[in-house]
Amino acid sequence: HDRLGCNCFADDTGLEVDALNGEPGVYSARYAGEPSNTQRNIKKLLENLKGKENRKAQFTTVIAVILNNETHFFEGAISGQIIDNQRGEGGFGYDSVFIPDGYDKTFAELPAEVKNSISHRGKAMEALKKIIEGLLCLFGQKKKLFHAKKYEKYSSRGCRKRYPASMKKLSRTEKRWMMPALSRRI
Repeated sequence: HDRLGCNCFADDTGLEVDALNGEPGVYSARYAGEPSNTQRNIKKLLENLKGKENRKAQFTTVIAVILNNETHFFEGAISGQIIDNQRGEGGFGYDSVFIPDGYDKTFAELPAEVKNSISHRGKAMEALKKIIEGLLCLFGQKKKLFHAKKYEKYSSRGCRKRYPASMKKLSRTEKRWMMPALSRRI
């Protein structure tokens, strides 16, 4: 934000393993060192977990949005277990050794639609999406974002019901910035 001089957003994701005191955490992509290598990262993770009974872990994604010099965070997390051997061909990163709670397949084995509907990234994006949709409704845009089918339309009454009155407490500057920016990007 400081370098670009404009509103922006960024995200990061990490795998936090209880038995490893939260490792690899923010170093998930480079857990086995530079350059980043998924297979070396998984090998190091499994080596560090050898002999440990507690295999609890969680993926966490945080999206940071800077809007008019105010930072807003949107977080999503999913808990699960780390298994001893890789399973599945899909996904990326640690997906082949992570089984989300309530499932018997790794992220790499789950269909993309299922993974995306329960994932840490999906949850963080859903939180961000609700705020953006609320802002669109406030500004008279009746489109729903991130919808796989054609855009759904909401009546202005529907928007008021769906989004609380607190969403209307935007400054004039925020409204001036958001309206042109959102209409350009939709």
